Amino acid sequence: MGARSTIQSNFEGQTSGFDNKNYSGAGPDYRGAAVAASGGTKATPGDGYVYHLFTSSGSFQITENGGGAALKVLIVGSGGGGGYDRGGGGGAGGMAELNLTAAIATHPVTITAGGSGSTSAGAKGGLGGSTTFLYGGTPYATGGGGGGGSDGGGQGDNGSYSSNAGGGSGGGGHRDQPGGGVNGNNPNPDPTVYFFNPGFDGVAPAGNGGGGGGAGAGGPTTTDGSTGGAGKTLPWIPTAYGTQLAENGPGSLSGGGGFAGGGAGGGGSTTPSANDPGPAGAGRGGGPTHLPTAGLNGTGSGGGGGAGGGPTPSYVHGGNGGSGTLLIRYPDGG
Repeated sequence: MGARSTIQSNFEGQTSGFDNKNYSGAGPDYRGAAVAASGGTKATPGDGYVYHLFTSSGSFQITENGGGAALKVLIVGSGGGGGYDRGGGGGAGGMAELNLTAAIATHPVTITAGGSGSTSAGAKGGLGGSTTFLYGGTPYATGGGGGGGSDGGGQGDNGSYSSNAGGGSGGGGHRDQPGGGVNGNNPNPDPTVYFFNPGFDGVAPAGNGGGGGGAGAGGPTTTDGSTGGAGKTLPWIPTAYGTQLAENGPGSLSGGGGFAGGGAGGGGSTTPSANDPGPAGAGRGGGPTHLPTAGLNGTGSGGGGGAGGGPTPSYVHGGNGGSGTLLIRYPDGG
C-alpha cells in the first residue's frame, strides 16, 4: 500500500494573517525566502503558490517580501447592467494581468458593484465600475463594462475608462441598434496587459438585443449576435477560481478559471434558452418563458438583457452586472 498524501489546501479568512514556516536550507526543492502577507481570502492549494482573492474592497499587506518575490495579479472591473425590453447584454469589466515584485507595505484594493439593470424604457443598463489596486503608489486599474441598450435608448454604451483605468467591454445594442465600443488601451506602466472587446449589434429579425462584449471575444459592432462575448482565463489561474468559460449548454462548458464574460441579449426569441449558462458567469438574456439573470459577483461579467414580454414586468428588466475581483499569486517559499 502506497504512502498516504499529506498535501492539504489551506484557506484563510479575509482578515487573517499568514506565516509560512519554510525550511531554511538550500536543498534542491527550496524556492527561496517566504512572502508573509495578509488580505482577501487566502489559499495554499499545494501547487507551490499562495493565492489571495478579493471580491470586495480591502487591503493586501506584505510584511515579508521573500527577497523580492514575483507577484502575478489579475484585476477585473465590474460588469455593466443589461438593457430594458429586448435589451442588450451588459459588457464585461476590463480584465488585466500584472507582473509585480513583492514590496513591504499595505496596498489598498477597491472593488465596485456591477452596473444596475435597466427597469424603464429609454434608460440603458448602468455602467460597471473600476477595480483598482494601489501598489507602491501606482493605481493599477481596469474599467467597468458598458450598459446594454434599451427600448428608447438603443445603442449599447461604451465600456468605462479613465486616465488610470483600462477600458471595459462595450454593452450590446437594442434589438436593431449597434453595440457599444471600447475606450483606452493601456494607461498603466508596463507590463500591464488588458483584455476587452466591443459589444454586438442587436438582432432585428429575431427581436433580440445584442450580447455584451467579453474579455475573450466581442463584436465588431457590425455583427449581430445575442450570445454574450466569451470570458477569458490566464494560464496561471487555477480552475477553482472564476467559473466556466463557454455558453450554449452543459455540453460545451470548457473548464473553470474564467472571468469577464459578456451578458446575453434578451428578447422575443428563445435564443439563448433558459438553460444556457452565460459565459464566465455572465447573465442570461430574458425570453418569453424566463427571466434575465445577473452577472455573477466576483467575475466582472455583464448582466443579461430584458425580454420582449412575459407574465410579469420584471421579465423586461435587465439583469445587474457582476462585481469585479482581484487575484494575487506568489511562491509559497517552501
